[in-house]
Amino acid sequence: MIMVYCPGCGEQVSKNATFCDYCGGDLPRGQPGLGEYPGDAPSRISARAEEKSSSRGSAFLVIFCSLLGALLTGATLVYFVGDGGDPGELLGLIIYGSLIGGFISGFAAKVAVQVARDPKSSPYSGERFSYSGSRSDRAGPAGVRPMPESAGRLKIWRGVLLSILTFGFYLFFWKRHQMKVLNSWLGRQEHSFWKWLLLSLLSCGLYTLYHEYKTGRDINEIQRRMGWPENRGLGILSLLATLFGAGLLTAVLQQEEINKFYSFSENKNLG
Repeated sequence: MIMVYCPGCGEQVSKNATFCDYCGGDLPRGQPGLGEYPGDAPSRISARAEEKSSSRGSAFLVIFCSLLGALLTGATLVYFVGDGGDPGELLGLIIYGSLIGGFISGFAAKVAVQVARDPKSSPYSGERFSYSGSRSDRAGPAGVRPMPESAGRLKIWRGVLLSILTFGFYLFFWKRHQMKVLNSWLGRQEHSFWKWLLLSLLSCGLYTLYHEYKTGRDINEIQRRMGWPENRGLGILSLLATLFGAGLLTAVLQQEEINKFYSFSENKNLG
């Protein structure tokens, strides 16, 4: 019995299926070496399971460090400023300080995990998109097609002008647009606008700092997959710009790199 596996995620699929039920990628038919993997797919599935287990362990470590940092910060504030003063103000100071301490601890743990993790172990290390035909036919990882240039590229001067004229409200649309473009190039639903908005409000803007750093890292991930020049400091630069209230500058820096996706891919096709 011939076992058929998805070339994008390695999951077993129906022999007559036209797309994968797990990752949504197209399943080429009638092309040898693309649809049937009787020997290779089990190893890919095993590697994918190990990756999920590693990611879960990293998430627990970040959460633990966040809680520990919040607890230690709160305890320190209680010890030093717990005597005297208005109880309401002290409680607000302790809660706000604990949130900041927890965020910084979790962020430091996240960075430490990413630095310690060997980039060669990533399943996407060195992987490049295989392009053929027109732009609309370009296939991204896991069979997902990146958003075409007409929808993905955004004129930076227009974004800056509209953001200024709308007193910053256009930035919400801009961020949502960037998230959709990055999800299409990453081949997974990594960014959610409503999740970003809700967590940013609940954390008094602290989650925004983490999200901007992560956005820069995801842009770097796409650049590495494609073999394009990588702006390695984009994540830290985005975080610092947002921290000092320059959210518009952050959007400009990230959009500039996103626009380069289409410029580089155009040059690749012409070459």
